[in-house]
Amino acid sequence: MNSTEPIEVFQAAVDALNRENWHRLSTLCDPDSLIEFKRDLLASIVPPKNARLTATELMKAVPNMPRAVAEFQVSRFRESLDPTRRLRDAVPGATSRQEVEMLKPAEVFALWLEGRSVRRQLDRHVERRQMSRATANEIIADGMRRFDFVTLGFVADGEGAGHIVYRHKQAGSRPLTTMARRQSNGDWLLVADQHFLTLDQALLLPEEDEDDLNDLGPALS
Repeated sequence: MNSTEPIEVFQAAVDALNRENWHRLSTLCDPDSLIEFKRDLLASIVPPKNARLTATELMKAVPNMPRAVAEFQVSRFRESLDPTRRLRDAVPGATSRQEVEMLKPAEVFALWLEGRSVRRQLDRHVERRQMSRATANEIIADGMRRFDFVTLGFVADGEGAGHIVYRHKQAGSRPLTTMARRQSNGDWLLVADQHFLTLDQALLLPEEDEDDLNDLGPALS
C-alpha cells in the first residue's frame, strides 16, 4: 500500500520499523534511491587502500595515550577494515560480495536495515565481548526501544520531491527530516540512505572506532 500522502508513507514506515518488518520497510522506498544505496554500500565495504595505523602514530596523534591502549585501538581498527567482517555487519547473512551483487536493491536495503536493528547490534556486542549474553537477553525481555516520532509537516522541494519534518517524542527534541519522492503514478515513497529514520544513531553502545580513528588525520596515511 503506497500513498498519495507522503506523511502517510512516513507513518507506515515507522510502523514497519517498530515491527522489525524490514521487507515492508524497503517497499516504502523510492526504487532509484535503493539502486544508489546498493551501489554506495558495496563501495563502502572495501576499505581505503592506504588506510593504516600503528600504535606509535596513534600515540603521536593522541598525546598521553598509554601504549597498551594504543595497541588495543589499533588492533580494533585493523579488524574493522576486514572486508569479510564489514560485509557481514552491513548485510547480515551475506557470505560474499558476489552474493550481495546478485540481490535486488530492495533486498540489500532490507538486510542492511536488519543489520542496524537493536537486536542485531546486541548480537554483535555479545560476539565482540562488549556485552554478556545475559545482559542482551535482559534488554530483549524488557522490551527494546521503540521509535516514537512526532510528525510536524511536509515541505515541498521542487517538482515531485519534499521533506517530511519530524522529531523524537521527547520534549525539546530537535526537528529531523527525511526525503520523499513522488513516483510516476502519483504515489510518494521515501528516499533510502544510510541515515534512514536515524537508524545510524540508534546505537546501544558505540560501534567500532574506525570513524574516530579515521579523523586523526596525519596518523593515517
